[in-house]
Amino acid sequence: MADFLFDGKSSGAKDRKKGGKAAKKESKEEFLARTQAKREARQQSKQEEAATKTIQALFRRAKDLSGRKREAEYEFDAEVEGEWGGAGWKEVSGIVRRLNFLCGQHLAAWLSNVNRVSKCVAILLPLFLNPPPTPYLPIALSKENAAVFRLQMSRLSSAIAGILSSNHWTLADTSNPRLGALLQALIVVTDSSLWKPITTPPLQSAAQHHCSSLLQHLVLKQSLFASLRDGLMRCQAAGASASQVATLLGTLALRPLSLTVGDGKVADSEVAFSFSREILSIPQLPLCLPKVLLPSLSHPTVWPRVVYSLGSVARK
Repeated sequence: MADFLFDGKSSGAKDRKKGGKAAKKESKEEFLARTQAKREARQQSKQEEAATKTIQALFRRAKDLSGRKREAEYEFDAEVEGEWGGAGWKEVSGIVRRLNFLCGQHLAAWLSNVNRVSKCVAILLPLFLNPPPTPYLPIALSKENAAVFRLQMSRLSSAIAGILSSNHWTLADTSNPRLGALLQALIVVTDSSLWKPITTPPLQSAAQHHCSSLLQHLVLKQSLFASLRDGLMRCQAAGASASQVATLLGTLALRPLSLTVGDGKVADSEVAFSFSREILSIPQLPLCLPKVLLPSLSHPTVWPRVVYSLGSVARK
């Protein structure tokens, strides 16, 4: 009982004194290290939280994109089976837009959708080669739609060139007629002189400008000449059976040299140099000029550009 009686003395001062002796004073370096560790821990926590949110967003986006692509595949397959004789700009543009969306910018996706590409080409070619009941090209080349049309044709032609290149342009093999149809499409969409619905001078000028820009894109951005070089060499190795294909390839290779596009003199020079570096470097090419390249080489604008290009490069 006496242990719990207050005797008038306080032990707090004694305890504080003991504690003061036992406590170790924190140095400046230790304080900085401790605060730095806390700061890094908070930063790590924020990064982990941000990474978690990013992964969740990417997963949701990929899931949504996958669903949208399945829907686009269904809509594309359903629409291309219909009757397209009277289709116009809006309908065909929708088909090309869906195909571009399905395949994107990855060649592997285009290769896995060759059947869909072939169906799209089958719809497009008649609109270029025959005047349809409903206008397509005149509306596509209008100021309102020219940019969209150029983008669509740029992606589609780049994809077709990639598909043909992945097959080494081995078009002499008649067992795969789809490749021949794709080459025809590539030639048609890049040659405005074949576009039957284009008859007025303003439209002809717009069409030529479009084709020239498209071919320059294929040559400078998609390495068309390097790919065609491989194709022409393989055609030469195949012999006479591939002469027709070689002629088509040679014509396609040379057409950018015979077109002009406003202020595109620098691009023209680059295209000409690419031609002289890739196509003219094919071994034994002079022996095949009459049957492969002579018709296109006779164009009066071709060789001056090649010579100018070589001279420009030599001066650098």
